[in-house]
Amino acid sequence: FWLRDSGYFKIQTVELAYTLPFRADSIVKNVKFSLRGANLFTFTKFPYVDPESMDAGVTEYPLFRSVAAGIKLNF
Repeated sequence: FWLRDSGYFKIQTVELAYTLPFRADSIVKNVKFSLRGANLFTFTKFPYVDPESMDAGVTEYPLFRSVAAGIKLNF
């Protein structure tokens, strides 16, 4: 009665980056744009619960999704 299928699929971390090159005689050598996400998706039969943590959603808060963006200039 207490056994449940606990299978899950999780997208933990994704990072995308793109570098724009410039000419050699330019002041700016290149510009890099980046986007990073953590804990983006979890596909499971139990909503709002982290399947990797037994206490998530019961005694702890569920995992939060976070996204960060960045720009890097090289002179």
